[in-house]
Amino acid sequence: AEFRQRHGRALYGFSLLMTLGDSLWASALTHDALDQLADYADQLEQSGRAAAVLRGSVLAELRSSEPAVPADDVSRLAALSDMQVSAVALAGLAALPPVERATLVMADVERLSADDVSLCVGERHVVQLPTIRRRYAAAAAAALAGGASLTPEQPADALDLDEIRRAG
Repeated sequence: AEFRQRHGRALYGFSLLMTLGDSLWASALTHDALDQLADYADQLEQSGRAAAVLRGSVLAELRSSEPAVPADDVSRLAALSDMQVSAVALAGLAALPPVERATLVMADVERLSADDVSLCVGERHVVQLPTIRRRYAAAAAAALAGGASLTPEQPADALDLDEIRRAG
């Protein structure tokens, strides 16, 4: 129970960003990762790598599954608004493949160490972080130019995540 309390909320936030605001899928990914690793909680806590290993579990499951019922874009923006994620930021994240999205979120949002990010996604992606940041920024700028909102309270009606994913 203590392991869940210590890591559950932050892991859910990571999962929510990874699923681009699909709260049901994010909940399932978070729950599964915590359940999978609960037996190893003491070892993970002692190693100081619990956050990285949990995120790696979420990423692996995300890459091998799909949501039962995908969330619509309005629901996604609503779920992310509590985290102060705007339509512009969401568009930037949507343009990145999952491993690059995880790299960016862990390094720049969660501020995990390069070693932890590397443990989760591999050193190659940590080295590519400047390129990942540029791709994110370009997609976010394009969304802003297309009318997406910078504030979570004012989501853009015209944000089309499927189109952004195809273009990314």
